[in-house]
Amino acid sequence: MTRDKLETYRSKKAEIEELHELQDGGGAGDAAASARRKIMAGRLLKECHEVEQWVDNIQDDRTRRVVRLYFLQGVKQRQIARKLYLSQSSVSRIISDAAEL
Repeated sequence: MTRDKLETYRSKKAEIEELHELQDGGGAGDAAASARRKIMAGRLLKECHEVEQWVDNIQDDRTRRVVRLYFLQGVKQRQIARKLYLSQSSVSRIISDAAEL
């Protein structure tokens, strides 16, 4: 998994929500625009699912929790450190190492 994919996860999730809101709200546009939005949402959903599966398959419990909190939930390193009783430098190291898995 690349660091870029991990770092763009939350943005992609937000875009999926925006696309769904456009679809549900009958956003301006024709049938072709609606079809493009559905295709885009499907592609983004697939990419997000791949990231989630990768995170779920991390063997080390602590690494998996840190990665999930940081990349998927957007929790700050300092908050993760307090929550998991780690130093902030340990959290930073776990994040850096995980991006290389």
